[in-house]
Formats: sequence, structure tokens, C-alpha cells
Amino acid sequence: MFKNKKTQSKIHSNIWKYYLYRLFGSAIFTMPIWVLYMQENGLSLTEVMILQSVYTIVTLIASVPFGALADRWGRKHVLVISQLLNLFGYFIYIFSTSFWTFFIGEIIFGLSTATFFGVGEAFIYDSLKATKHVNKYKQVQGNIYAINDFVMGITGMFGAAIAAVLSMRFTYGLSMLPLTLALFIIFSFKEPKHEKRISMRSSYKQSTNYKSHLDYKLYNNNNNNNNNNNNNNNNNNKLRNDHKSLNNKSYAYYNPREIGYFRHIKETLIFTATHPQLKFIILFSMLIGSFAFLTFFFNQVYFKEVGISLKYIGILYAIMFSFSALGAKSCHYVEEKLKEKWTSILIVSLFFIFLLICSLTKSWIGIPFALAIWLVASGLRGTFVSDFINKHAHSHHRATVMSINVIIGNIFFAIISPIVGVIADNNGIQSVFLIMSAVLLLYLVYVVVYFRKNS
Repeated sequence: MFKNKKTQSKIHSNIWKYYLYRLFGSAIFTMPIWVLYMQENGLSLTEVMILQSVYTIVTLIASVPFGALADRWGRKHVLVISQLLNLFGYFIYIFSTSFWTFFIGEIIFGLSTATFFGVGEAFIYDSLKATKHVNKYKQVQGNIYAINDFVMGITGMFGAAIAAVLSMRFTYGLSMLPLTLALFIIFSFKEPKHEKRISMRSSYKQSTNYKSHLDYKLYNNNNNNNNNNNNNNNNNNKLRNDHKSLNNKSYAYYNPREIGYFRHIKETLIFTATHPQLKFIILFSMLIGSFAFLTFFFNQVYFKEVGISLKYIGILYAIMFSFSALGAKSCHYVEEKLKEKWTSILIVSLFFIFLLICSLTKSWIGIPFALAIWLVASGLRGTFVSDFINKHAHSHHRATVMSINVIIGNIFFAIISPIVGVIADNNGIQSVFLIMSAVLLLYLVYVVVYFRKNS
């Protein structure tokens, strides 16, 4: 697979270089003051959340094209584009004073996010696969999430203190320095080769999980009513033939440019839509990820309403990101012990409990639970979802499936953001937390039923 050991060594170095890239790429001093900065410039919470809808819609439109671009032309080049856009977004924010200047900034940040999420994870997975260390993916991805959260927590803590002493605007300019260093690190990456396979009717038939899907359909056919016996026998024979041919078929590799850009997107959409496990985890990621993202914005206001000063909000966010890092780092061990079923139930249950407590108290008592939300809803959930998708999606679909996951989450977030913004302006942050906890309780019931039916 490799021409020489030097090539393999360069690909292996992608891992520690990626750690370094995220170390500087996550050194953002503005995290604890993002919403407060907009409010300082005259924006309401409704306008803030409208801007987040703009951000997610842009990410929604751009994610799959950029994911497919990464699958065909290389992850490294797309990561370079992502970092350049990120720097430009911060440049615009430095000079933003109104809704419309922030609007432009959110468009740029949306494009930057679309070129990063899924692409970076696929880059790491393919680097590990190329060096025959794919079994370490969960551990490596957990380390990456831990670095992200730890660095954002530390820099955010200093950023809030700097904003309190100097200005919030200054912290945006300060954040551009480490982001520039991160860009230069990306240029040193070595693009790993990733597998591409020729599809038959759809690339779904290439998945190893197609066998389990055939077994599932055979089981359902055998349990249908007796009036459909003839049709069932014909269907079962066809499924068994597909099962047999799948076992005996060897697939050729092709150049990614051979099948065409839009056909690749179409095949990946079919693959995802017909894959039971991927559909479950995308719904899971959509709900938990969107709610966690909402708490990132609303916790700033919640802490301020509790009576915490700006310089101490940075410390609370440092703790919050540390919890998220702990969750990411522990995911490997948690899932190893609990497996997919109980890890899913644990994440939803704890998120529900923590949100409910925050919705019922407006004092320091709610602060530890607001912080602990990110232990499960961000850190643990992020690594769990990433590993889940990578286990069930082949290399030639991986970045695009990751991008589809981002898109589904963005659709949901774009819809609910302005709504919760209006609720927060009229009824307070705690009302939003209460509604979210009620939705999570209903979803918890669904998760339990899902695993009971599919165990």
C-alpha cells in the first residue's frame, strides 16, 4: 500500500500534527462572551438566535458539497479553506457594530464550519487506517475533543478577564493570532489515500452492514401474515441471493473522479437513508447536539442573571469546557463498558436531569448542573457519535456522511433557534430549559423503545 516507510511515517505524523493544529485552532478567547458581545452592540436574544439560524443554514447548504469535495479532492485542501474562512470571520467580527455586519460574519463562519466538521474526523480516520491503527480512532478522537475543550476553556477564561479589563472587541483580534498558526500547521499534513469503491445499484450494497439489513428484512418477511406467503418466498429468495453474492463479490477500487461529483452525493444519501443504525445516530446527534449548542449561548445569559460578573463567567466556561474534555476523553472507556445502547441512554438521561434542575432554580445551585451538561451533551456525545458513524460508514462515504449528520442537525437548529430566542426574550432562559428537558424526556422513552426492538 505504501511505496516506502517514509510515506507511512509522514501519514502517521498527521496525528500529532492534528493535535497541534487543534491546540492553536481552539485557542479562541471569545467563547464566554459571544452572546454578551452581541448584546453589547444592541442585539436582542431573538436577533442573536436569528443570526445562529443564518449560520446553520449556510452550514446546511455548504456541508455536503464540501464533504464530497473532501472525499474526491482531499481532506487537507478543504481544511485549509476552512481555516482561511475562520480567520476572515473573526476579522469581520472585530469591526461589527450592527445586526447586518454580524450577519455577514455568521455567513463566513457557517462556510468555515461546513468545511471542517466531518472532514477533520474523516482525515484522522483515514490516517489511522493507512497506518493500520484504526482501532485507536476512539482514543485519538477523544484526545482531539479533549484538546479542543481544554484549550477553549483556558483561553476563554483569560478572554473574559481581558474583556472585563480592556474590551470584548479586543479579544476577537487576539484570537486571530493562534488561528493563523493553526493554518500553517495544516500545510504540513500528508494526505492519506482513502478507499473508493464501485457501486452496484447503490453504494449501500457495499456496506458490511448490508448483511444485517438483509437478515432484518428476511426476519420481517417471515413474520408477515400468511396471505403474502408467495410474495414473501420470492422476496426471501432474492434477499438470500443478494446475501450470497455479497459474500462472494470482490469490489474494485476506482479513481474518485470517475463516478462524478453529484452521483457521489446521491449514492451517499441513499446509503444513509437506507441504513438503520446511521438513521438512529443522526437523529440522536441532531437533538442532543442542537440542545447542547443552545446551552452554549444561553449559559452566558443564565450566569449573568444569576449574578456572576463577566470576569468570572470566563472561569465558569473554563470549567464547562473541562467537563466536556473529560467526557470526550472518557468516551472510549464508557462505551467499552456500556456499549452503544446504554451509552445512548446515559447521555440522554443525564442531559434531561441537568436541564430540569437548571430550569427550576435561578441561583448558584443551578450553576454546577449547567456546567455538567457539557460533560455528557458535548464531550461524551461528540466522540460517541463520531465513532458510531465511522464504524457504520465506509471510507468512500465517510466525510459525506459526517457532513449529512451536520446538515440534519443544522436544519433542526435553524428551525428552533429563532423560536427559543423569542421565548427567552419574553419568558426567560429558564422557560427554554424547561421545554428542552420535557422534549428530552420524551426522546428518552423513544431511545429505550428503539433498543428494545432492535436488540
